Amino acid sequence: MAEDTPRVRAWRFEPFFVSIVNAIHSNGLAHGKGHIFRTVKNAKTISSKLEPDGDSKTVDMDILLAASYLHDLGRDVNVGKHFGIALDPAQDHAVRSAILAGKFLSTLNGFPPEKIAAVKDAIRAHSFSRGEKPLSMEAKILSDADKLDAMGAQGIIRTIAYSTEHGRSLKDSITHLNEKIMVLHEKLHTPSARDIAKPKQVLLQQFMMDLQW
Repeated sequence: MAEDTPRVRAWRFEPFFVSIVNAIHSNGLAHGKGHIFRTVKNAKTISSKLEPDGDSKTVDMDILLAASYLHDLGRDVNVGKHFGIALDPAQDHAVRSAILAGKFLSTLNGFPPEKIAAVKDAIRAHSFSRGEKPLSMEAKILSDADKLDAMGAQGIIRTIAYSTEHGRSLKDSITHLNEKIMVLHEKLHTPSARDIAKPKQVLLQQFMMDLQW
């Protein structure tokens, strides 16, 4: 489970979100529960490093952590049946995840209903392929947290694992690394995420230089 940072402690809803992640997500290396928990940890770390008198005042941890835990909830279209929803496989996974997140949060006792729309907005905006610009601070942090887990050694492992799971070639993996993973550092929104990304980017560049293809 994601570790707490000094400024993010004992979130009252966390046990419910951990339970749903463990129930819904697989142990897959590409988009399994490990990715979810690392994204949550990244989000906590980023939010803890924001300036105390600056952007951190605008961060709602209910919105940020709910979105972080649920951002890939609809990646598998079959998950919809657990919520009584038929998901459209043609939709981007972020859109499907936002739909399921809204359904789950509306039934979670005590979760502020007025925050559900912001959670869904953050989830929809995290997808690289959709190209939607995150507007809220929570959406920017989630976008950064998700991208950080696609960089560095973890990103290389996840890319190869995804290609293996979907029967893609090594060439496809290298193309994905070149065209997407190598440029993620340019799309980060927060200074703390950019700092965290620096050694990850160096490792990626070294890997690509060393690779004989």
